[in-house]
Amino acid sequence: MVVPPRPWTGAARGGGYLLLRAPFIRLRPSRRLRDALGAADLRPVLGGLNALSAQGWRINAPVLATSSALWERGGGFAGLVSRDNVEVPA
Repeated sequence: MVVPPRPWTGAARGGGYLLLRAPFIRLRPSRRLRDALGAADLRPVLGGLNALSAQGWRINAPVLATSSALWERGGGFAGLVSRDNVEVPA
């Protein structure tokens, strides 16, 4: 991890990365939801988010290579969808 994310300190005071912001809840909160979040003890949830976001991650190169090879062969096995049956959205 080059730069650690900012810690989450509350639902309204986001954490994560400065340039790639992620909201605490990914929907437009209603007044009732905002009130409930304001009254809730979010420390366990925020602690979990901070623990997860503090973990470095990397791409598993062997899994990516295998998945890419299966996809290049047309997919349709090993849990991959078939390249022939992929519907392109209109």
